[in-house]
Amino acid sequence: MSVRIVHGANEGRFEFVGQTVNQARRVLKDAFNIPDDAEALVDGREVDEDYMIRNGETLEFVRTLGHKGGLHDFWSMREVAELLGVDAIQVMSELGINPISQSVFTSEQIGKYISTIKSKNNSTQSLSNLIVDFSSMTLKCGKQGPFEIDNSVIFRLLNRLNARPCHYVHLDNLKRDVWKDEFIDDDTVHRTARRLRKRLEEMKLEGVDIKTSNGSWALLINKSPA
Repeated sequence: MSVRIVHGANEGRFEFVGQTVNQARRVLKDAFNIPDDAEALVDGREVDEDYMIRNGETLEFVRTLGHKGGLHDFWSMREVAELLGVDAIQVMSELGINPISQSVFTSEQIGKYISTIKSKNNSTQSLSNLIVDFSSMTLKCGKQGPFEIDNSVIFRLLNRLNARPCHYVHLDNLKRDVWKDEFIDDDTVHRTARRLRKRLEEMKLEGVDIKTSNGSWALLINKSPA
């Protein structure tokens, strides 16, 4: 006789039949990294710590930050931003995935977003024939180049955008990944991106451009001029 225990990506079957939720929590707290404020759900319904677990049931520990009524099938915007990135909400909107009410997403919507992003990653990664090589300080794009570059912030920005071409990356993510400083002002990012665009124009790189939309920047690559 066993019960299924779940917390995030951690999952397993254990012989906790006849024991309380609190006992299971204490035993698996460290192994499953269960936070103190996680609520317990048995087969999708909220239960108390003294609930006696029965054979075949599924006990799931969930964070309820931003949730109403402890419904783990719903995600607040804050949780989406924390777990999937600040730009996820904007990308979801562009994909037509909008909150159902009061800035709340369903688990089905989150799953759709993740599946779409994975699919886009598989297709867009092959589109980038741009190579930013900091070891040789050169840049190539298909048969174009090599062009000399330096380790300045504009090429670090280019390298970051090239990691996911054709995908708009929010300013907050660029601050964190390129500048390692989330407190720099937005204008600094915009100015650097415009300098990068000018530098790419000076190189006369065909089929390569960067554009901005709604507080995000993207590297757009047309593979045909290779």
